[in-house]
Amino acid sequence: MAWTNEQQAAIDSRKQTLLLSAAAGSGKTAVLVERMIRRLLDKTYPIDITELLVVTFTNAAAAEMRDRVGQALMKALSETKDPRIERQLALLPSAHISTLHSFCQYVIRKYFYTIDLDPTFSIAGQEELNLLRRQVLSDVFLSYYEDEDRAAILYPLADMFGSDRGDDVLMDTVSRMYTYARSLAWPEHWLKASALAYETGPDTSIDDLPWVQPVKDFVQRVLKKDISFYERALYHLGQRDAFSAAYDQFSAEQEAL
Repeated sequence: MAWTNEQQAAIDSRKQTLLLSAAAGSGKTAVLVERMIRRLLDKTYPIDITELLVVTFTNAAAAEMRDRVGQALMKALSETKDPRIERQLALLPSAHISTLHSFCQYVIRKYFYTIDLDPTFSIAGQEELNLLRRQVLSDVFLSYYEDEDRAAILYPLADMFGSDRGDDVLMDTVSRMYTYARSLAWPEHWLKASALAYETGPDTSIDDLPWVQPVKDFVQRVLKKDISFYERALYHLGQRDAFSAAYDQFSAEQEAL
């Protein structure tokens, strides 16, 4: 395969930390496989496949990577009959080529005794995690309701975001904020900055608040959508004289919108 200069540099580079960026379909996997094979077959400074850690985003990508490495080793073995290559092929099933989560799970299971963890632990599914999160939220809310000082903080929130059936809506809001914050690089910083956006001075108008414009934009989008509904309704109402009264009513409402 003919490599570009940048790909060749990534394959041949040694004794330094590399950070490579490439677009989709640019041959990242092929370059990485070639770099791995050359390291494994290096005559001067060979490495063992068990010394490599290759992490991917998905299990499918990890399986593809492992398959490509196996094919490349098989091809090299058919050409040289080198016993070292045969050893690498034999060790391939135990090589650390997986998702980052799978590797972390492997480390935890192997060294469970250092953190006092049962090695037979299981990974919770999304439904189970949702139930656990809801239980934790319920416990936290209850601890606030049972404390007079903390209840004074929670009651206004419950009145604003809750309903006559309970505070499930508030819990869902907290859960969404938590989920979004965790997707950011600095979640606590975002939460604190978001809270500061609600601090106002005595002369602050509502239009000065940073969160007002997104709300206005949302309301405008909803109104424009409603206006388009009215336009279609008015078209159909205008086709029948019997609907003239309704037409006038709908026209007035559209004008108000």
